[in-house]
Amino acid sequence: MAYQSELVTRKKRYFGEVIGDAFKIFFVNIKNYTLGFLMFVVPIFLVLALAFVSISSDFMGIILNGVDASILNGGVGGVLSSMGLLYLGLFLSYAVLYTLAYAGLKAHREAGDQAFSFESLKENIFKYAGTVIGTILVIIVVFIGVAILISIPVSIIGFVSPALTVIGFFILFPFLLYYAIITAFIVYIRVEEGLGIGEAFTRARYLIKDHWWPTFGTLFIAGIIAGLIGAVFNIPFYIATFASALGSVESGDGIEGSVMYAGLAYLLGVIGGLYTTIYSQIVLGLKYYDLVERKDSTQLKGKISTLGESSDTFFENEGEF
Repeated sequence: MAYQSELVTRKKRYFGEVIGDAFKIFFVNIKNYTLGFLMFVVPIFLVLALAFVSISSDFMGIILNGVDASILNGGVGGVLSSMGLLYLGLFLSYAVLYTLAYAGLKAHREAGDQAFSFESLKENIFKYAGTVIGTILVIIVVFIGVAILISIPVSIIGFVSPALTVIGFFILFPFLLYYAIITAFIVYIRVEEGLGIGEAFTRARYLIKDHWWPTFGTLFIAGIIAGLIGAVFNIPFYIATFASALGSVESGDGIEGSVMYAGLAYLLGVIGGLYTTIYSQIVLGLKYYDLVERKDSTQLKGKISTLGESSDTFFENEGEF
């Protein structure tokens, strides 16, 4: 019988266990996760980032100062197209990164909860990439549609009273946050359980029910941890920004003298932030398995204890997803 490590993926976990075990799984498989990141995520981002740089006439101006009037004078279409390329690169990179994190967690399970091989990781990436990227794209489209529908009445109310807009935001925010946490599990449910998007949404609501606050707290802390680690990769960019600001004060040269360094430092920071997101995605996966065990296995035990009694269905939630 194969030895089962403590890093069993599909089991009930408390908050500290989810946070800690995600680190363990990441570091046990860090070599193959890093190879997968360098092979599948980084090239996509760099290609589109370079396209962004080639189109944009003021790369560092947009990065450091945002889109201001002087940049817009160069052509709104050019700015929008270049920024669109950058965000397209971030979207595709994140979608592939999501696939990478799930593929690794799946490979870890398939290896008997042991360190997985790069070949198994690569096989799972190709196997699930279409479902993951397609699902994320649909979620984004739906999100944009909902945002547009909400923005119309909010804009009308804003003309009447800006104060009502602020009040409306505080009323809507809890609902948006609640459904954002639910939406986070749709991809995992689709690839794990083979459900459609609508069924996956219903299933996510079922799993989150009575467990929303612990789930929110776990994902929130995981995001902070990933963000703090990712901030380390931004240190060179902070140094470049400070140096350019100091140079503009002392000599008037501004960013021109170090634009290459600043640009590379910025890209390093973004890539580093993407890399640390692997950890938060592993946390999301472990939390999904935790919720499945809490909801389904507990219900299963209750059904087993009443075997022999009249029962029409096996699971109480049958038919809901």
